[in-house]
Amino acid sequence: MTSKMNSPRKKLDRLADKLIDDLYETSDEEIMSEAKEDYADLNTAVSDVKNIWQFAQQAIGKRRLQTTKDSFKKERESTRKEAPSKVTDINEARLLLRNLINKTDITEKITLAARNLDDLSDQDVFNILKDLQELGAIPNGDS
Repeated sequence: MTSKMNSPRKKLDRLADKLIDDLYETSDEEIMSEAKEDYADLNTAVSDVKNIWQFAQQAIGKRRLQTTKDSFKKERESTRKEAPSKVTDINEARLLLRNLINKTDITEKITLAARNLDDLSDQDVFNILKDLQELGAIPNGDS
């Protein structure tokens, strides 16, 4: 247990906590005084801090976006691998659509009619599959 408490990550977390506590305990006057020592102009100090903050926000946003893209790509690829490229049998089409609905997290996003496949006409089922192919959710029959 002591090895976990003294791990480099834990030490870094404790240091960060102490630095934050120290910052909270520092008065505004002390911070302004230190900023004046480090920077000739307080506007420059404020500008530098804003730039650092914006850079950090952008980096976090880019990382989140890339994670989302990777997750979406992985899900789309797994769906494509399981779907046949050309469906002509209505029972096969209904089964494919039901599997897609059950497999993915789209059940909240699709209409009630699309979720209840038994009430859809054969043409509606084929149209939905065609739309999914056009959106890239399942392979196109041409490929």
